[in-house]
Amino acid sequence: AEACSGWSLTLTGDFMAHYNRGIEAAMKQLAIYSGGPQIGDTEINKYKTDNVIAPGQELAMINHQLWVALFMNGPEAYANWRRSGFPVLTPGYKPGYSSINSIPRRFGYPLSEKEQNADNYNKAVQAMDGKTDDWTGRVWWDKQ
Repeated sequence: AEACSGWSLTLTGDFMAHYNRGIEAAMKQLAIYSGGPQIGDTEINKYKTDNVIAPGQELAMINHQLWVALFMNGPEAYANWRRSGFPVLTPGYKPGYSSINSIPRRFGYPLSEKEQNADNYNKAVQAMDGKTDDWTGRVWWDKQ
């Protein structure tokens, strides 16, 4: 849906049709999990009717639905959020528990990388925003 909604690519297809098929597939996919719900066509159609894309909100709504669809795949939902910036999230913060009032943007390098590949590790760190191996620094494709 996102690729057909205004990217500079020449793709065929109706982004709303892709959006709706994605919602339907995500809802039906839940049934494959042990104890997962069987969501019927009536409920799916009501959800699609209640979540029509508003003009000018295409990317936000498509990526919000992808966030919901990726509920059982946290790493992929996290990667898509970093790529797209949607949904808009508020960092959780508890004074005395965390010194960062932001959502981590990347994983830190493991200690083994620092010890066994120090030259390349140091080059990579120097190429990052902030020049530190920090959770708040962004990977090269995280532009949001």
